[in-house]
Amino acid sequence: AVGYRYSSKKTLFFVMTSKAGSTKAGTPYQMKYTDGFGNLRARQVERPAAISDFFQDSNIVDCHNQARQHDLGLEETWVTTATFDW
Repeated sequence: AVGYRYSSKKTLFFVMTSKAGSTKAGTPYQMKYTDGFGNLRARQVERPAAISDFFQDSNIVDCHNQARQHDLGLEETWVTTATFDW
C-alpha cells in the first residue's frame, strides 16, 4: 500500500500488487495554488512512478465516455432493443 499526499487537505491511498509499478520517484505533479496576494503559484510534488503512471492514463475512460455520449452521439444514433423483460 502507498499513501500519497499532494496537498494539506487530501491524502490518497493506493493498494496494488507487487508488480504493479515502481515506488521509486516518478514524474512529479505540478500543484497550482494562489498565494496570500492572489497570485497563481505552482510547485512540484514528488510521487512514486506507479502513481505517476496511474494518473497519466486514468482520464482515458472519461475521454471515451465523453466521445461516446456527446461528441459522437452514439446513444442517439444507435437504436438498441432490450433483450430481456423486467
